[in-house]
Amino acid sequence: MQVNLIALSTEETHLDVYNNICPIIIKKLNLCSVEVFSTTVFSDIYAIKQYLSSCLTRNVVLVADFSNNIDFDLVKAILLQKYNATLQVFDAGYYISNSNVKCLVVDTSKFNYYDYLIPQKICPIFNIEELSAQIKIFGLDKVSILQKIAAIENSNLFYASVYVSYLDAQIVISAKNPNIPFDLVRKFVRNLHEVFNEYLYNDTNLTMLEVLDELLTVRDVTLCVADILTQGAFERYLRDGLPNFDKHIVECHSLKTLEDVAVNLNVGADFLATHNKSSVDLCYEMGATMAENIDAGLAVVLSGTFNTPFLAVGDKQAIHVYKYNFNHSADYITQIMCRQAVFKIIKKLH
Repeated sequence: MQVNLIALSTEETHLDVYNNICPIIIKKLNLCSVEVFSTTVFSDIYAIKQYLSSCLTRNVVLVADFSNNIDFDLVKAILLQKYNATLQVFDAGYYISNSNVKCLVVDTSKFNYYDYLIPQKICPIFNIEELSAQIKIFGLDKVSILQKIAAIENSNLFYASVYVSYLDAQIVISAKNPNIPFDLVRKFVRNLHEVFNEYLYNDTNLTMLEVLDELLTVRDVTLCVADILTQGAFERYLRDGLPNFDKHIVECHSLKTLEDVAVNLNVGADFLATHNKSSVDLCYEMGATMAENIDAGLAVVLSGTFNTPFLAVGDKQAIHVYKYNFNHSADYITQIMCRQAVFKIIKKLH
C-alpha cells in the first residue's frame, strides 16, 4: 500500500524526528512503500493547512513533536475539517479513519521507540490485530518476573510465557479469551511496560545485540571497548552476535595485565602504580582515557574481579561506573557481565 510519512517538527527537533524517529516508525509498522515529507514551517494556520492538504493521501502516518510548539488542537482541527471524521486514541497517539483516508497520528512526545507501537491492533490501516504482546527485558530471574506479572491488575485473564537465560528474558503475553475487550488488553500491556520499564530493551524478536546494532546505526554512534575482566569473552560475544561489528566498534581491547592497560590505553604509569584490577578508580580511568583519546561516541569498560566486577559506560562529558557483587562461577558471571554491558549501552543510547 502507498503510505505517506509526514513529519512535523520544529527546527530544534527536526534532525531527531526525521533521522531517528521516522526510520524506526517505518520499520516498526512495516511500511513497504513510503514517501517521507518533512517541514518546520508553522508560521500560521494557513501554512499548516496548505502543507497538510498537499501531502495527505489515502494512507498517511503523521509524526509530530506536539510538545515542542506544534499545536495539536490546530492539527486535529485541520484533520477533522478535511475528513469530517472522529479522532480515536491509542497508546502512541491518535488515528482518524473514514472511507477516503486512513491517517495515523503519532505524538513523538509520547513516542519512546520500543515502548510504543507494540504488537496489538492500533488501527485498521496496519492490520495488526493480535491480542498479544512481547517484551524483552534484562536483569530479573524467572521467579521475580512471574511475581511482578501476577501483581498486575487483571493478570488472571492472560497467559504469561517467560523464558530466561543469564537474566536475559523474553515475556509473551496472550489473552486467554479472544473476545476480551481491547481496551482491557491495552491497559494490561501498558501496565506491563510500566512495571518492567527499567529492565526493558525491546518488544520484537530482535536479540539484545541486534537491538544494539539498530540503535548504533540510527543514532550514528560508535564504541570503544576495554575489557580486563572476561579474558576476551566480551569481544567474542560482540563479534559473534553484533551485526556490523567492524562498523560500530572503533577499538576493542581484550587486556590481561596492567601493563596491557598502560600500553593499549595510555593510562599513566603513576596511576597504575597505586591501583590494581579490583580498583573502581581503574575502571573509571580506563573509560575516561578512552573517551578522551579515541574518536568514538561511547567508551565501555569491564574490569574488577569476578566476585566484584565493574562496568563503566560514558563519553567525554561523563563516565558512569556500575559495581556488582556475585557469588557464582566465573563462566556464569562472564555471561551476565557481557549482557549487562550491552544492556547498559542500550539504555544509554535510549
